[in-house]
Amino acid sequence: MNDKNIKITLPDGSILEKPQGVTGMQIAEGISSGLAKQAIAVEVNSDLKDMSFPIMEDANLKILKKDADISLESGEIDESDRTIECPKHGSLFSLETGEALTLPAIKPVRKFPVSLDGENVVIEL
Repeated sequence: MNDKNIKITLPDGSILEKPQGVTGMQIAEGISSGLAKQAIAVEVNSDLKDMSFPIMEDANLKILKKDADISLESGEIDESDRTIECPKHGSLFSLETGEALTLPAIKPVRKFPVSLDGENVVIEL
């Protein structure tokens, strides 16, 4: 058994001492059950990882949640692939269907019919 502890620095500057190999889910569960239920991924030293990724060394950790206050409209659009990248977790979505094309997203986003009326863009809500 490995008894080595590592330091996990959270976005608010607080530092948690945890056993080497701790996962993002274990850290989220230790903070609160509500956070663990909302958690979808972690950023370990700015690298996107899934919740089961074992953290082996001191790290900065950010837990990404389902209900984050980030808007997809600020994502980067790839016109040739007809996709938009989520600025929060990096998932790609189809601009035509709303389908989630890459992880960590697994559900499609809502889509709206769009048309042109002369020089005006019309979005049906």
